[in-house]
Amino acid sequence: MASTAKQQAESAKEKGNFFFRKEKLGAAIEAYTEAIVLYPTNAVYYTNRALCRMKRNEWPDVATDCRKALALDSGSVKGHYLLGLALLRSDDADEAVRHLDKALDLARGGNGGLTMVEDVWQELSNAKFKQWDIAAAKRRERQSDLRNRLRKVLLEMKQGASRAEGAPMDIDASTSNEVEGRIQGRGFRAPVVNLEDSDDEPQPMSPSSPSFEAGLREMQATLAGRAEPRSQESEAKSQEGEQSGGVEVEGGESSERGGGRSREAPSTSGATEEAERGGDKGRRREGGSLTEKERMQRDEQYEQDVNTLENVFDKAGAPDRPGEVPDHLCCKLTMEIFRDPVITPSGVTYERTAILEHLKRVGRFDPVTRATLGEKDLSPNLALKEAVQCYLEEHGWAYKLT
Repeated sequence: MASTAKQQAESAKEKGNFFFRKEKLGAAIEAYTEAIVLYPTNAVYYTNRALCRMKRNEWPDVATDCRKALALDSGSVKGHYLLGLALLRSDDADEAVRHLDKALDLARGGNGGLTMVEDVWQELSNAKFKQWDIAAAKRRERQSDLRNRLRKVLLEMKQGASRAEGAPMDIDASTSNEVEGRIQGRGFRAPVVNLEDSDDEPQPMSPSSPSFEAGLREMQATLAGRAEPRSQESEAKSQEGEQSGGVEVEGGESSERGGGRSREAPSTSGATEEAERGGDKGRRREGGSLTEKERMQRDEQYEQDVNTLENVFDKAGAPDRPGEVPDHLCCKLTMEIFRDPVITPSGVTYERTAILEHLKRVGRFDPVTRATLGEKDLSPNLALKEAVQCYLEEHGWAYKLT
């Protein structure tokens, strides 16, 4: 009974093959379906029906039939090949590549002819190019975003250095309020008045007060590392010294006008240092501002940093830019990148399908050396094959050229 069902199924398959050659795909699908019903454990019936459905662009049904066929026969070249095509149409490039790779290995192992190998390779190249194209687009987007953010950081560092030079600021009421708002927004508290002779609680400074403006300047210089903050005590002493008008007396002491307090005579070293600072153009001026030379050096450093940044990203994106495949990775007959390179006894490497076609149609000799050559004389060039695979992994655009 089982034998009869199998024979009937084979008869239905032959009928399906006849309709397929006549391009009557609907009738062929019905015949293959009949064969499946009669004998559901034959993987060929499923792949034949999948082939008909592929020609009708019924890709979900193609995938379903191929999965059933591979469950019965995991070594089906047609099953892996058609499933890879179906997955490629559903934008599942990674899974498509896996099945097409398997189909190519099986076809090269003798389970398919040269035509099948060529067909599988072409679809595999398309799948891998699509896989690379998706990944390359993501890489370009990430690199562009990172480059823009780093350039912004470099520009902010340059602008921050300019603001930190310590040049006098014109602070009106609106500017004071804006700065105060930024300080409070960053978690800083405004300076407070130190009331030594009062029991009242300290009150915040008014943004329009001179002390607040001086505090802002001092904080700016401190954050920029251009100057050390001065305490209220040292500031008071400095002002007291400037207002002092004492005269020199015996013993090196001076008498303060109207006060009678004696103190040391003011030193003239400050004036000397000031003169030195004013005369030395290579040093920073008083208040932390930069000299013209220092500003030029800062700008040059910024330009160098930007150029270095661009060079780094240019090299990082080089593998994703299409170019020319090196000659040693291309076949002398097809002028295309190798897929399955084989080497002759003369040491010349060819693409397998190309040299086999030459031996069949032109003659049994080496196209370059003209030495006698047969199919049995060809050996896989595994080293070159590995080199090609490494190149393709880093330059996925080259799949489009195959």
